[in-house]
Amino acid sequence: VIMGINSADDVFVNRAVTGWHDPKDFHQAVAFDLLANPNLLPGAPEEVRIDAVVHRDFIDEDGEKRLDVLLVGVNPEIVDTQVQILQKAGLNIAGADLAGMAMLRSGQTFNRGDGQLDVLVDIGQEVVSVLIHENGRPYAIRLQKGAGGADADRIIRDAILDDTPARIQRLKSAPEAAAPEDRAKLLSALEEYSFKVYTAIEKAVAGYLKAHPPTEENPTSIETITLTGGGALMPTLAATLSNSFRVPVQIAAFDPTIAGDPVMFQQENVMSTSFTAAVGLAMG
Repeated sequence: VIMGINSADDVFVNRAVTGWHDPKDFHQAVAFDLLANPNLLPGAPEEVRIDAVVHRDFIDEDGEKRLDVLLVGVNPEIVDTQVQILQKAGLNIAGADLAGMAMLRSGQTFNRGDGQLDVLVDIGQEVVSVLIHENGRPYAIRLQKGAGGADADRIIRDAILDDTPARIQRLKSAPEAAAPEDRAKLLSALEEYSFKVYTAIEKAVAGYLKAHPPTEENPTSIETITLTGGGALMPTLAATLSNSFRVPVQIAAFDPTIAGDPVMFQQENVMSTSFTAAVGLAMG
C-alpha cells in the first residue's frame, strides 16, 4: 500500500515452513534461514529486507518443532528510494508518520473547539508513536523507544522469571490468570510498564507545548488520550494514564462513517485496535 503498484516486482511473498525460533530473535533467525535456503522466498535478492507473520507452530513427522509462516520481503533498493522521498518531504523515516496518519484517518475523532487537543498513542512492538491532533488535524508526532510491547514482555519475564512467550502474552491481557505467588509481581511489572508509556506521552506533550506555548489568546489543553495497537488492551494501562494526566483515556474505535460494518473487526466483544493502521492505509 505504501510503495504503490509500480513496485510490485520488488515485493516477494511466500507461505513457508521454517525451523522453530524464539519470538524475541525470530526475524534475525529467519534472515539466516533465507541465506541457507533461498527457496523459502523465491526470487528475492540476497539482501532482501524481510518481515514475517507466524500462523502457527507444530511438530513435524520427525518430531521437530516447526513454524508455519508468511514471509514478506522487499528489494532494499526500492526501500532506499522511498526513504529518500520521505526525507525530502520532511517526514520521519521510522514510520511513525505513515502509521500515525493512517490511524488518524480510520479512527473516531471528536468535534472540539480551537486549542482542545487529543493524543493518539500507538503501542507497537518496538516503539510507541504519539500523535497530537485537533479534530483530526495532526499537529505533532513523536516516536519513543523503550516502551513498546517487547519492553512489556521483558519486564514481565524478569518479574515472574518465566520466558515462555505464550504465557507472557496471556498474562499481559489477563493478569488474574497468574499463579497466586506471581500475581503481585505481575501487577508491579504492569505498573512499571505503564509508567514507561506515561513517560513517552509526557515527553511528546511537553515538547509540543514548549514549541507552541499556550497563551490567553491561544489556550491549549489535552482533552483525551486514545490508545491503539496490540498493547493498548493491557490492564492497568488506561487507568494509570488517566490518573497521571487527569484526562479520559479510551481504546481506539473505528470511525463509524467507514464504509462497511465495523463489527467485522470485533474480537471477543472488544473492538480490535490491531487493524486501525492497516485500514487507514487501505483507505488512503
